[in-house]
Amino acid sequence: MKRYILKFVTAMAALVLVACSKSDDDSSFLGVKAELDGVELKVSQGGGNTVNTTSSGGSFSIYAYNSDEEGYRISLEDTTPTGTYDLADSEVSMTYVKDAMASNYYGFDSGTMTITKFENGDDIHFKATFSGAASPNMGGGTAVVITDGEVEIKF
Repeated sequence: MKRYILKFVTAMAALVLVACSKSDDDSSFLGVKAELDGVELKVSQGGGNTVNTTSSGGSFSIYAYNSDEEGYRISLEDTTPTGTYDLADSEVSMTYVKDAMASNYYGFDSGTMTITKFENGDDIHFKATFSGAASPNMGGGTAVVITDGEVEIKF
């Protein structure tokens, strides 16, 4: 009987250790990333990329560009509460920036952003998910389908 109890306790201890171990998915990504027509565009906070925020006159913006000047811009009111927002028609807007130097922007025609954290004080912490479709601001061209979008920045 002792042998079975010892095997049971050993198996339970191994199960607890495996269930509580930290996986690679637990690592925190800081920046903005999404799939654009199935191709990932990831702009990490740091590492040669530009990730900044500005706040002025009640507006708050996040800019995230890689070294090729491609990335994202998010604009909202500095008092925006957490929740889900229509990116085509609300106080929260987002732009895919294909080339910042050429002013080649794609505005969201449809889609949502779900903000789960927005702290804008001495420290800034913004976390959200997003998806939708965006069209070129200059007309012409094809809309880009954006999926699996995530943003988390901390300053």
